[in-house]
Amino acid sequence: MLKTYCLFDCLAGSYDSASPTFAAMPHPLIRSLQARGEEFVALRWDMHRHPGLGLHELRTSQRIADCLARWGYEAHRGLVTTGVAGILRRSAGPRLGLRADMNALPLQEATGRPWSSVQAGVRDLLEQRIRALVQGQAESFGVRAHVDYRRDHPVLVNAAEATRFARDFAIELVGAEQVVPQCPPFTGSEDFAVMLQPGPGSHRLIGNGDGPGGCMVHNPGHDFNDDNVALGAAYWALRAERFLSDSPQPLKDTRDEQALPA
Repeated sequence: MLKTYCLFDCLAGSYDSASPTFAAMPHPLIRSLQARGEEFVALRWDMHRHPGLGLHELRTSQRIADCLARWGYEAHRGLVTTGVAGILRRSAGPRLGLRADMNALPLQEATGRPWSSVQAGVRDLLEQRIRALVQGQAESFGVRAHVDYRRDHPVLVNAAEATRFARDFAIELVGAEQVVPQCPPFTGSEDFAVMLQPGPGSHRLIGNGDGPGGCMVHNPGHDFNDDNVALGAAYWALRAERFLSDSPQPLKDTRDEQALPA
């Protein structure tokens, strides 16, 4: 009897290095998804125009659920308020979990792009939070300060074997010359670390280019490179296809032995 097991994967939104060049990518999966590139980009622009802060992404959540249902997935909404899960059933065997963010940050966007956020409420909420912070500090003078320290996220550590496994597919898709084998470690928190607690996995970055908007995420000047929409979709499709069709042996969780940083 074949035991089921899970592998968790996450491809982060950007990395401030050159994005891959499509002319150097003959892989048929990329070409086939480029044919739907306008549809995917339009969806990305729509969600960018109408952002929602964490646990308030009601419109985005509904939009994603509708797309998943239309594409043949079981769409489950309402996970931790606005979370969405799409399930595609095959048969007993290995399971692959792919994870993505959809929440916005309380930043005033500075890209000037046509698809910039039109949600003034995000900025208003930021102002409310700042006012509350200042008021709380003022009231604490002469009274007492209390620190509520919460260890919300564990450290994000990629499993070495899962990372090598994922890297091989990236090389197959775009060629070794367009894959950075190991990016520098960084200390920013990442809630994908929580998803890695029950099993091994790998968090990776996709090049966003070095032009306007090519900076790292969580920056008012950041804008996602639309050329990566088809590329990212092709990566996930190939990743899932290879992982599920080859029925590999369960990947060893090597994070405590030889871990690669994010």
